[in-house]
Formats: sequence, structure tokens, C-alpha cells
Amino acid sequence: MSSKYSLWLCPPTTSTTHSVLDAAIAKLSLSLGTPRFAPHVTLFSPIMASSDAEALEQTSAFVGQLRQQNKDGAMGISVDIGDLATGSTFYQCVFLECPGSPELFKANSIARQHWRIESQPQFRPHISLVYNNCPTDKLAKMKAQVRAALPADMPMLSFVATDIYVVKTAGPLSQWSCAGTVSISSKEDN
Repeated sequence: MSSKYSLWLCPPTTSTTHSVLDAAIAKLSLSLGTPRFAPHVTLFSPIMASSDAEALEQTSAFVGQLRQQNKDGAMGISVDIGDLATGSTFYQCVFLECPGSPELFKANSIARQHWRIESQPQFRPHISLVYNNCPTDKLAKMKAQVRAALPADMPMLSFVATDIYVVKTAGPLSQWSCAGTVSISSKEDN
């Protein structure tokens, strides 16, 4: 039986970006009673695999294609973080837009080709801060609450993802787990 996996780009855990986003998500989770999760950009989903090992193998093959396409020797995928926005789905309730570097969009395009799922909705890179089913008429209030929870002097945030996290996203959020990582910049994978 296959399970669903997603590819995440996460800020390095030692970075200011990770610290600021992780603290905001934790604070919002407590104050709003919403789920807690790691800060990330979903590069691609779904990947269907029968095991963590198979999901990691599929991702390694994808990263091989990504490395071939990166003739400039890029060591990772740049992610710039922009304005606060709202969406209409549970996983895109309130989020920070990620305008997207060329390599971010290229990586998503290569993933769509690799898994032959090119008809997915348009890629909208973002970092969610709140997962919630919020009625449309309450989104502006929710966005204001999120803005108030962010540091007033929040720096411009960005990061370079050097690993792709392969996350089993089947079932409820409490059951999600990281199957492992695949390095973008070298052939050493975890």
C-alpha cells in the first residue's frame, strides 16, 4: 500500500530565519489552538511510495536530475520570504509568500516532470504560519492576529536550502514524520 510523501525545503535550524519562523509558529499554535509544525516550503507533493526507503530513492533520482540541470554548480535552492498573505485551504490559511527564485521554480518544474504530474495547480511557494479552516469572513482578523505575533522589527528573511526533506504526510498532521533528507549539493544523503 502506498503512502503520501511531500518534499520540503527547510531553513537551516541554526539560522535566524528558522528561529524567527519557528518561534512565530509555536506562539500562534498556542494562542490560536492550531497545529504546530516545522517551518518549510513544500517544493512538491504528492509522492506516492510504499516505504520511506522507496520515497528516499525516488527523491534521490529526482535530485540527480536537478543536479544535471544545475550546470552553474548551485549548492542549494534560494528561498526569499515576502509578505503575509491568506488562502482558502487548511494548509494555506495564513502564510508568508515566497516570491521564488528561478532555481525554486526550476526545481518544482523538474519535480513535476520527474513524477509526471505536470497538471497540478500552479506552484505558489509559501511558508505557512497557521494551519486552520478559517471562514473567509474571518481571514482578515486571523491575518491581523498573525501580524501582531510576528516581531515588530522582523528582519527580511531568506535561506538557502541545501537538503530536501522527505516527509510522510499521509494521515493526520500528528502522524507526519520525516523519512530522511537528500542533499542537493552532494551525493551524500541521510
